[in-house]
Amino acid sequence: MLTTPFLRRQMLEVVREHLLPWARARGVGKRLLLLRPPLQLPPDVPVSERILPAAQMRRGRPAPGRGSFTSYAMWPELGLHTIPFTWMGFLFAGEIDLRLGATRSLVCGPSGEGKIQIAALTAPAFFVIPPGVPHPDGSRVPWERPRHLLRHPVRLFWLHVSPAGLRCHIARIAHDVYQEDFFLLLDDEDLGLLARLLIGEMERPRRFDLVVEAALLSLLLRLEDVLSERDETQDAVPNDGAPAEFADITLNGRLQPPPSEAPALPNVTVEAALRFIEAHLNWRTLTPEAVAAHVYISASHLNRLFKAELGLTVKGHIQNSRIELAKSLLQNSDIPVAEVGFLSGFFPPSHFTRAFSQAAGCAPKTFRNANRKARWPDASPLPSPAPDAPAP
Repeated sequence: MLTTPFLRRQMLEVVREHLLPWARARGVGKRLLLLRPPLQLPPDVPVSERILPAAQMRRGRPAPGRGSFTSYAMWPELGLHTIPFTWMGFLFAGEIDLRLGATRSLVCGPSGEGKIQIAALTAPAFFVIPPGVPHPDGSRVPWERPRHLLRHPVRLFWLHVSPAGLRCHIARIAHDVYQEDFFLLLDDEDLGLLARLLIGEMERPRRFDLVVEAALLSLLLRLEDVLSERDETQDAVPNDGAPAEFADITLNGRLQPPPSEAPALPNVTVEAALRFIEAHLNWRTLTPEAVAAHVYISASHLNRLFKAELGLTVKGHIQNSRIELAKSLLQNSDIPVAEVGFLSGFFPPSHFTRAFSQAAGCAPKTFRNANRKARWPDASPLPSPAPDAPAP
């Protein structure tokens, strides 16, 4: 989805300066934690509990926003939700009190009381939250202790393992405000395999720390490679040494002369809005008003800028971008059609089918089958082997 060079450099800096040195270091105090209630953490990680009344133990509807896929609000008074995929986090600055909802096996009391467990984490610490575990949705600051005891700003690096790829972003917590950077979706098959390998090793009943550390280091090295890959189109340099922007351009098979004058600079506001849309495309609450608020102008003024620059409205661009993302997922993955709708920002599934059919001229399933036939044609029968030559 988002391939902004600035975001790549920012996340690459975190991986190289914080994650990899920590993963390569050898020490008894290295924290590689599996956060699945009931928590069984090392003695240097304090864990506390809080009993919840039955009124707070309820499952909400799918959460409309916060970038989650099929997310459900659990105990909304505490700002917890669940996601059917794995979250991995690395706390590389500060300290947090991470609230985790107990599973059904821990629900206690005849009136349906429940409890949450709170893990007090101090940087550096790498943790894995398995699917289905209620965890913070970002709407509440993860602090349980008095504010004057928090000495340093908090910084986290999140990795979300989903069928569409590995989503990562950086979160900052300071002055009772939780801030998230844009999401970066890395569609790399090796990253997904290494992430699942790490999660599987951590969830083994009898886990071997050296194997877990090796799996984590392999994942981080691959992540560094993917983030450091540069766009070949931006680095292309013609044979005569001229800059790429003045090279001859091939369009529709025809050689075009170089431009006579420098291209006009894009509108800065439109560029910022496009980056915001691209980063939050799967948010079901992504609206022209939300985009306009991000760039500090009115929705009507942003629509005028979009029409002047792109020839369509903000809503039209969001719809087109979601359709293109859905086409890519249908062509290049085996994700169920309903989940493709969630990943593309359409809710409910019937709305996705209707919108996709109007834009593409066919249903999503029909589009997937047609493009699969084009990508993987039936192989021609192998020629029959030649008869053995007669012996001399």
